[in-house]
Amino acid sequence: MPEAVQLLTARGKGKSPTAIAIELTAEGLLTPRRYWAKKRQELRKAQTATAADAELSNDAEDEAEREGPSQSRRGWTGAIIKAMLTDHAMLGWKTYNGQVVRKTQTGVPVPFTDEPILTREEFAHVSALFEARSRQPVERKDTNAPLLGVLLCDGCGGRMYLQRRAKAQNYVCQAFSPGMQCSAPSSIKQAWAEEYVEREFLRRLGGIRVQEHITIPGYDPAPEIDETEAEFKAHLAERGKQKSRAAIAAWQELHDTLDARLAELEARPKTEPQTVVKELSTTYAQTWEASDDLERRALLLDCGVVVRVKRGTRGGWRKLDESRVSFDVTAEFFADAAAEHDGLAAELTN
Repeated sequence: MPEAVQLLTARGKGKSPTAIAIELTAEGLLTPRRYWAKKRQELRKAQTATAADAELSNDAEDEAEREGPSQSRRGWTGAIIKAMLTDHAMLGWKTYNGQVVRKTQTGVPVPFTDEPILTREEFAHVSALFEARSRQPVERKDTNAPLLGVLLCDGCGGRMYLQRRAKAQNYVCQAFSPGMQCSAPSSIKQAWAEEYVEREFLRRLGGIRVQEHITIPGYDPAPEIDETEAEFKAHLAERGKQKSRAAIAAWQELHDTLDARLAELEARPKTEPQTVVKELSTTYAQTWEASDDLERRALLLDCGVVVRVKRGTRGGWRKLDESRVSFDVTAEFFADAAAEHDGLAAELTN
């Protein structure tokens, strides 16, 4: 499990939980349940080597099968990854029946390690990312389309999706799918769109060195305040149900513990996250050449590339009418760089 956790926290740049799950499954890393089933099997074998234990040789696989297809046959899933990364165990905190175990009087969570996987700031950042994704519309399954999210229909401003047919592959406006209407739905051949985007991207940004954006998480006590307050309210609902003096004393002790923790958290200041930009030695042209389709799409999205496509006219099937398309760079840094490039190009031309 340590290697899996390291991969989860290190490789997620711009990738969905499902995409990371596919990678972990392909690499043969065990899911949490299968990992611990294997560990239990190894422990049993180490404790005894009698013939009777021969029946235990398949325990790990049997237990994995009982977990159902999502665990044993399909391996990792996005849900498993989300559950792991939003578990308080990532903070090195002990839990019992889903509740954080706290020290008496102070209310501080009881740690089980001095080296947690995530800091509180990182944990809050990861949780916020999952919350933001949950508010977004469900992504289509054809996420391997190289220009998904880059091409927009000029008629309605919506995304254009890759439509695969026997004779042709086109990016098309599909505003009608969610019940919307488009005044001028557009379509464009896949080859034309991808050739145009590649040419314009390399012309405007290819010579620029790659910018790596490193986010230093801030700290917001609000998430832990909300968690502790919810636990405190649930505890208050149990007031008066205790019959013995010992139970009453235990209830009051936890009451004081949670109250003290809330007071401490409320006194902590909120700090905003910071983004540090680091310039690498490679250019965007070099990175583009070394990337596959999905990596190139991520590159375009990171740079804020937006290509609007207008509706075609009759007779425009021989080649791309470039008056139909507009290439814009919306990310501030890259937009400035592209504008500077175009200005230099115009001076050289004149």
